[in-house]
Amino acid sequence: WVTQWRLGYYGASREQADWVATAIRSAVVDLYGVGSGYTVRLAEWRSLGAMTRSDQVDPPLWSALEALTLQVAS
Repeated sequence: WVTQWRLGYYGASREQADWVATAIRSAVVDLYGVGSGYTVRLAEWRSLGAMTRSDQVDPPLWSALEALTLQVAS
């Protein structure tokens, strides 16, 4: 079966938000073959978000939004 995920990354600085995004992307790759009765067969990134700055809060907030699909089999 296939599941769709939307991920959001946030940080107080651009470097912090980018670090979180990089760590999560690596964790998704580590999911291959993992499962209790189910196995992740494929992770397909649908969109990789650019870092954006929000000045609506003080201090400014950095974020990125992404989407991926996981193919899982039993």
